[in-house]
Formats: sequence, structure tokens, C-alpha cells
Amino acid sequence: MAFVRSQPTLEVMGNFGPTAQVNLQLVNDFPSATSDPITAPTWNLEYRGGFGPANLMLQYGGYSGGESSYMTLGVNVKVSDINAYIDYTMDNKKDNAHSAIVADIDYARGDMDFFVKYSTYDVVQDGTDVEGNSATASETVSATMDDFEDNGTSISIGANLAWHKSYNPYFAYVMRSADFLDGDSTESRGDSNILIGVSGTI
Repeated sequence: MAFVRSQPTLEVMGNFGPTAQVNLQLVNDFPSATSDPITAPTWNLEYRGGFGPANLMLQYGGYSGGESSYMTLGVNVKVSDINAYIDYTMDNKKDNAHSAIVADIDYARGDMDFFVKYSTYDVVQDGTDVEGNSATASETVSATMDDFEDNGTSISIGANLAWHKSYNPYFAYVMRSADFLDGDSTESRGDSNILIGVSGTI
């Protein structure tokens, strides 16, 4: 959930057919992580269902006394040796909005497991998305140089090799980019890395 802290009050669950499930949760929203101010009634509605090789999850909820809301849509598809997953989240707060996309595709071929992973994170502040707007916003007064600002993106391409039951060599090429605070403006930065290693169990 998108809440800092929450206290469950009621949960209703219903099954529709062999694969569809709907959950409704009513909670008390604590705006602060440490103190106990007056709580705000909050809700979360979730749907899960299967359609052939695809599984769908949809969440929608409201919090902060109805002034904020969020939505998550996720799809998982399994076809033969391919397993693909993608989800999209939008968190509409009272004074800004956050969105994120996560995608993961795996393809198994013999002892090789190839993968592509993609993620992005975007912030829209105060109804606009101008350069450096987070550096002067009241909620980020304590922000310092080089703090993450906006437009984070990561892409990974690689493979795991199942050569042994106790250890698996892997390699990956990772590309990352984002905007970081630079005074009252922002600076776009990026890097790329080649990763080679071994994962395993003892």
C-alpha cells in the first residue's frame, strides 16, 4: 500500500469463478510514521484474475482523507519457455504524482536463462515537471547536492547459466540514467556496467 502506516479495520473477499478474486480493504491511514495523529479512513480495492496464459492484478485505493489516490496494474504472461511480467503504478498525492514501470522478461533455453529487465521512475511536482522544481520545493528543503531528483531509468540484459546445482555463473550489461539535484537545477547523469560473477548456495 501507499500509506506510511496503516491499521486494518475491515477486509471483504469474494471469489468469482475459478480464477477471479476481488478484495476490499478498509484501513485507518496514519500520515506520520512516528506520531499518532487523527487517522483518515482509507480504502484499497484489488482484483486478481487469470485469462489463459495471462494473470492480471489491478489495485486502486484512496488515502489522506480522499485527497490522494493510487493505482497499480500488473500482468504476468507465461508461454512455453518465456515468462514476462510488467506493472505500472501511479501514486497521485495531494501535491505531486509519482509513476513507475517495472518489466521483466525471462527466456529459458537449456541450461541458459536469458533476461531483460526494465524499470523507470518519474515524479511530477505541483502539477508541472520543470527542471529543478524539487530543489526549491518546501517538502525538499533538506535536499542536498547529488540527491536523486527525477526520471530514473534502468535496463539490464544478461543471462544466468545453470551449470551446477550449487553455483550459477551469470553476466549482465546494465545501463542507468537519472536526473540529480545541482543547485537550483538538475543534471542528467548515466552510467553503464558489465557484470560477471557467480551466485550459489552453501
